[in-house]
Amino acid sequence: MLKKNEIKFAAQRAVSLVSKQNHPPIICASMGRSGSTVLTLSIEKALRKSCFNSELPVFSRLGLFQTDLVGTTLPRNFVYKTHDFPRFIKDTKFIFIFGLASDSVKSVLQMGQTYGDKWLNAHLKHLHANGPIENIIGEDVLRLEEQVARWTTFTESSVLCLRYDAIWDQKDLVSEFVGMQVELPSKMPRSEKKIAPILSDKIKENYARLDAHIKSLPDAFLT
Repeated sequence: MLKKNEIKFAAQRAVSLVSKQNHPPIICASMGRSGSTVLTLSIEKALRKSCFNSELPVFSRLGLFQTDLVGTTLPRNFVYKTHDFPRFIKDTKFIFIFGLASDSVKSVLQMGQTYGDKWLNAHLKHLHANGPIENIIGEDVLRLEEQVARWTTFTESSVLCLRYDAIWDQKDLVSEFVGMQVELPSKMPRSEKKIAPILSDKIKENYARLDAHIKSLPDAFLT
């Protein structure tokens, strides 16, 4: 009997072969809770239009999230969101979205308050965390510093690194990089995280050094 992942891959492969287009797989990576979903869905919409001349979300969930990139085979004509570390995958486009580490941490805590332990446990797994959620305020258990360091210096493949808030200003660059016209939704202000002020201040203090490094990065650059 075929396993779930085998069925999923077979479906992806079938869809990729239906289209006469030959877009390379696109990896849209991020440090988590930093806005990568917006860009992933926008690229996915561009792929549907290019491959099937339709913006209807017929195949919108196939291959949308990839937990691990090691030993991965990715069919063409798909975009994959991930929080994994960079790995060389032949003939693949890589985008890395980043934002302030303190904002990511506060967003994770807020999502945990809303969706509970099941969401938190899945998120920790996706980011290959090296500690429990209880330590997140004082320790970089999500390995955000490692994410930023490895993606922004990865040289085995060229990576388009983008600050989340600058994505709208870099729409033409994104379109050129992926080889399709990518249209973004209207930019909405990011909601204020409903975290107790004392915890918010502690997070800002403990992640200040990493935040300062992230602020020093260009809004958009290729590795």
